[in-house]
Amino acid sequence: MVAENTGDVDACKNIKGGQMSYSKDECILDVAVSTENPSDCNLLTGDAHQQCVTRLGPKITADKVLEVDDQIELIKNELAKGSDANLEAQLKGLQDKRKDMMAVMTKSSKTSGTKKSGTWWTSSSSGK
Repeated sequence: MVAENTGDVDACKNIKGGQMSYSKDECILDVAVSTENPSDCNLLTGDAHQQCVTRLGPKITADKVLEVDDQIELIKNELAKGSDANLEAQLKGLQDKRKDMMAVMTKSSKTSGTKKSGTWWTSSSSGK
């Protein structure tokens, strides 16, 4: 529960688990859903990963992806003025976040975003 309260998925690594106890996978799943961080789903495999995608997907809306797109655009505009290692790292992080968001996003949310702003998701995005 500490991991879920703090949003720190790394705290899940300390869980030993056991019969009838909270498992590491359950911890990661709960943190991913409570923080709406689809990147944490990538720490899971099999059924746990699918459950994470299923629970988190409806929470990732077109508006949330478009917010990340706006941040990406701002950083790209700043980088056009000159190289900056910190900004480049931020850009990479946001691009990864967007990719992970698109991977768990439901098809209906993607369609909703398309209606709002034209085709905003890339063809390499999965259509869940």
